[in-house]
Amino acid sequence: MIKDFLKKYVLVNNDNLNSDVSKLEEKIELSKLKTDEIRELVDKYTNVQRKLEIERKKFKLIFEKSPIIRMFISTDGKIDTVNDTFINMTGYTRELVEHKSIFNIVHDDDYGIVKMALNRVLTEKIVSKIVHRYIDVNNNILYMETTVYLIEDNIANFIVIASEDITHEITTNIKLRDKQHFIKKVISIVPSIIYVFDVEHKQFVWSNKRVFSLLGYTRDEITKINTNMLSVIMSESDYSRYLNNIYPKYKSLQNDVVLDNDFNFIHKNGNILKFNIKEVVFSRDKNDDVKEILGNMTDITGLSDAYQQLRLNVAVLNSATDSIIITDEKGDIIFVNNSFSRISGYNQEELLGKNPRMLKSGKHSNEFYNELWKTISSGNIWEGEITNKNKNGELYTEQTTITPVSNGDIHYYFAIKVLVQ
Repeated sequence: MIKDFLKKYVLVNNDNLNSDVSKLEEKIELSKLKTDEIRELVDKYTNVQRKLEIERKKFKLIFEKSPIIRMFISTDGKIDTVNDTFINMTGYTRELVEHKSIFNIVHDDDYGIVKMALNRVLTEKIVSKIVHRYIDVNNNILYMETTVYLIEDNIANFIVIASEDITHEITTNIKLRDKQHFIKKVISIVPSIIYVFDVEHKQFVWSNKRVFSLLGYTRDEITKINTNMLSVIMSESDYSRYLNNIYPKYKSLQNDVVLDNDFNFIHKNGNILKFNIKEVVFSRDKNDDVKEILGNMTDITGLSDAYQQLRLNVAVLNSATDSIIITDEKGDIIFVNNSFSRISGYNQEELLGKNPRMLKSGKHSNEFYNELWKTISSGNIWEGEITNKNKNGELYTEQTTITPVSNGDIHYYFAIKVLVQ
């Protein structure tokens, strides 16, 4: 094209000119080629830049909006950048923490842990995980589970810190641990035996130390006889009763049911001890069958003897033909015998906790009762006749003797009443 132009307007026609024109045309074509390549390279560069910008925005979004604390720190331990979660969780502003040492926000007792993690990341180039504490802007403690790792770059190396808040879990565990410690202390001082019993294997899986003092066995001895311990420490008749009547109930025992039984146990020295045993479901297996029983064994040997004596005393009082009534120091009824109920017409449930004034007939003046009360509250015995009214409204008169029962202070009043015909 250029040659034609020159021939037409310059009218030059020689070999040298033709040669020069050809070279010029080649250069123009080469220039066109390079321009296309450059344009293609520019397009590629623009696309790469666009993708990089998208990735940068994604990274920034992930960093800023992460639900856990994220921060970049320099290799000398100074905070470069923190995310919004850090700001929201700790209450610091970026001006307060960025370009400052990370140890300004680390709990004093955890300085060594954090420093060691940073050193390991820098020297060994490994990911380090630690549990430590930050101090927020209000001096509150925040428990953190932190991952620390190194990012190496041609421009600069920096450390990434990702901290997840575990304050709730830690404080809950601390409270639980405190409760468990309290429960262990309580269990260690209670006067009864506390135990956990494996239903399937018929053996104890745990007990407090009271079992050793109450039954006389050492820990090693208990361990050796554990598989057949019940047959060793229970009387033969009670062991048979347990196997036939109590053990079968474990399988169907409901969570809110308490088994309550008395058994005779044999002390290591051969003495027979009576225990009251209360048992409840402690755990169940995956099939919802009872797996373990929690039990409480209380030594009632002495109490049992006293109870038998008390039952005998009550039987004697109830067999008396005269009315007998016992009140507390305030005058409220705590016991009446059968004769008192028969004569007054009130049963024990109607009388217990009430005051004898409910039987007043109106035949005696207030001065009469005031003098009676003054006498017995002074620790003296009162004797005389009292006319009362029974449940049916009928009057009856009794020769009454009221005796204060005291041990320094007056605790009870004991009255014997003989019906006057």
